[in-house]
Amino acid sequence: MVSPNRDLNLTEIENILHHLNYRWNLEALALWKGEKLPFEPYRIYEGYENFLDLNTLSYIDVLEDRVTKTRLRYTLIDHYLQRALLPHETEMRSWMQRSAAHVKKLVDS
Repeated sequence: MVSPNRDLNLTEIENILHHLNYRWNLEALALWKGEKLPFEPYRIYEGYENFLDLNTLSYIDVLEDRVTKTRLRYTLIDHYLQRALLPHETEMRSWMQRSAAHVKKLVDS
Protein backbone atom coordinates (compact mmCIF):
# COMPACT_ATOMS: atom_id res chain seq x y z
CA MET A 1 0.00 0.00 0.00
CA VAL A 2 1.04 3.57 -0.55
CA SER A 3 1.63 5.98 2.32
CA PRO A 4 0.46 9.60 2.05
CA ASN A 5 2.77 12.39 0.85
CA ARG A 6 5.41 9.96 -0.28
CA ASP A 7 7.69 10.74 -3.19
CA LEU A 8 7.51 7.89 -5.67
CA ASN A 9 10.00 7.04 -8.36
CA LEU A 10 9.27 5.72 -11.83
CA THR A 11 9.78 2.07 -10.90
CA GLU A 12 7.40 2.31 -7.94
CA ILE A 13 4.72 3.95 -10.10
CA GLU A 14 5.09 1.27 -12.76
CA ASN A 15 4.91 -1.50 -10.15
CA ILE A 16 1.82 -0.06 -8.46
CA LEU A 17 -0.01 0.40 -11.76
CA HIS A 18 0.99 -3.12 -12.80
CA HIS A 19 -0.38 -4.45 -9.50
CA LEU A 20 -3.67 -2.57 -9.96
CA ASN A 21 -3.98 -3.89 -13.53
CA TYR A 22 -3.35 -7.39 -12.19
CA ARG A 23 -6.11 -7.01 -9.61
CA TRP A 24 -8.58 -5.91 -12.28
CA ASN A 25 -7.58 -8.83 -14.50
CA LEU A 26 -8.05 -11.27 -11.60
CA GLU A 27 -11.55 -9.92 -11.07
CA ALA A 28 -12.39 -10.07 -14.79
CA LEU A 29 -11.10 -13.65 -15.05
CA ALA A 30 -13.09 -14.77 -12.01
CA LEU A 31 -16.26 -13.19 -13.41
CA TRP A 32 -15.66 -14.79 -16.81
CA LYS A 33 -15.15 -18.21 -15.23
CA GLY A 34 -18.14 -17.75 -12.93
CA GLU A 35 -15.97 -18.12 -9.84
CA LYS A 36 -15.96 -16.24 -6.58
CA LEU A 37 -13.98 -13.02 -6.74
CA PRO A 38 -10.61 -13.14 -4.95
CA PHE A 39 -11.58 -10.01 -2.97
CA GLU A 40 -14.58 -7.76 -2.54
CA PRO A 41 -14.91 -5.45 -5.58
CA TYR A 42 -15.15 -2.33 -3.43
CA ARG A 43 -11.72 -3.15 -1.93
CA ILE A 44 -9.77 -3.17 -5.19
CA TYR A 45 -8.34 0.30 -4.53
CA GLU A 46 -8.16 0.07 -0.75
CA GLY A 47 -4.83 1.53 0.34
CA TYR A 48 -4.17 3.26 -2.97
CA GLU A 49 -6.27 6.39 -2.41
CA ASN A 50 -3.17 8.57 -1.95
CA PHE A 51 -1.57 7.18 -5.09
CA LEU A 52 -4.49 7.87 -7.40
CA ASP A 53 -4.25 11.65 -7.26
CA LEU A 54 -2.94 14.71 -9.06
CA ASN A 55 0.48 14.50 -7.39
CA THR A 56 1.19 11.18 -9.09
CA LEU A 57 -0.13 12.54 -12.37
CA SER A 58 2.13 15.60 -12.02
CA TYR A 59 5.14 13.33 -11.51
CA ILE A 60 4.24 11.33 -14.62
CA ASP A 61 3.72 14.49 -16.69
CA VAL A 62 7.34 15.60 -16.23
CA LEU A 63 8.82 12.34 -17.52
CA GLU A 64 10.94 12.79 -20.62
CA ASP A 65 10.23 9.45 -22.29
CA ARG A 66 7.08 10.24 -24.25
CA VAL A 67 5.98 6.63 -24.71
CA THR A 68 6.36 5.83 -21.00
CA LYS A 69 4.68 9.07 -20.01
CA THR A 70 1.67 8.40 -22.25
CA ARG A 71 1.31 4.78 -21.11
CA LEU A 72 1.53 5.59 -17.40
CA ARG A 73 -0.62 8.72 -17.68
CA TYR A 74 -3.55 6.93 -19.28
CA THR A 75 -3.23 3.91 -17.01
CA LEU A 76 -3.36 6.17 -13.95
CA ILE A 77 -6.33 8.10 -15.37
CA ASP A 78 -8.10 4.81 -16.11
CA HIS A 79 -7.69 3.62 -12.51
CA TYR A 80 -8.66 7.04 -11.17
CA LEU A 81 -11.93 6.93 -13.13
CA GLN A 82 -12.56 3.27 -12.23
CA ARG A 83 -12.17 4.18 -8.55
CA ALA A 84 -14.56 7.13 -8.94
CA LEU A 85 -17.19 4.97 -10.65
CA LEU A 86 -16.76 1.88 -8.46
CA PRO A 87 -19.55 2.73 -5.98
CA HIS A 88 -22.01 3.07 -8.85
CA GLU A 89 -20.89 -0.19 -10.44
CA THR A 90 -21.17 -2.00 -7.11
CA GLU A 91 -24.70 -0.71 -6.67
CA MET A 92 -25.61 -1.82 -10.21
CA ARG A 93 -24.16 -5.32 -9.64
CA SER A 94 -26.08 -5.63 -6.40
CA TRP A 95 -29.29 -4.60 -8.13
CA MET A 96 -28.66 -6.99 -11.04
CA GLN A 97 -28.12 -9.95 -8.70
CA ARG A 98 -31.57 -9.39 -7.19
CA SER A 99 -33.37 -8.67 -10.46
CA ALA A 100 -35.17 -11.19 -12.57
CA ALA A 101 -36.56 -10.93 -16.04
CA HIS A 102 -39.98 -12.21 -17.02
CA VAL A 103 -39.87 -13.23 -20.65
CA LYS A 104 -43.02 -13.96 -22.60
CA LYS A 105 -42.55 -16.74 -25.12
CA LEU A 106 -43.71 -15.86 -28.58
CA VAL A 107 -45.86 -18.47 -30.28
CA ASP A 108 -44.71 -19.51 -33.75
CA SER A 109 -47.32 -18.68 -36.36
